[in-house]
Amino acid sequence: MALTWDAKRVPEADRNDPLFQKAIWNLMAIKVGSLTEKTLPEAIARTRIYEGLNGPQYYTAKNTPVYLWPELHRFVGLKTNVSRMTRTQWLKWQFELAVQDATAYAQKARHHDGQAQ
Repeated sequence: MALTWDAKRVPEADRNDPLFQKAIWNLMAIKVGSLTEKTLPEAIARTRIYEGLNGPQYYTAKNTPVYLWPELHRFVGLKTNVSRMTRTQWLKWQFELAVQDATAYAQKARHHDGQAQ
């Protein structure tokens, strides 16, 4: 399914703002369908965790990292067609992804060190 979004309720939404574009995709990564005053704290927390695990979602032209979580308040009113996950579901999903990454890394490291089995 294609990601769709609606920013009619985002004051001064600039479609050309790279952080606006990242905010849209971020809602998919954190499985929060829309940013409201009510969902903002959860969205910020999930984005901090996501960026903590994966790094910042945006870099300037000078390769300076920009973290999205402090900017999310600018996009309250943004809606997407993303299905929402509960906090427990999302945390479990993130942990499972981290374990998959760690397993792949460990296997690659063993193989690189000549310890492949």
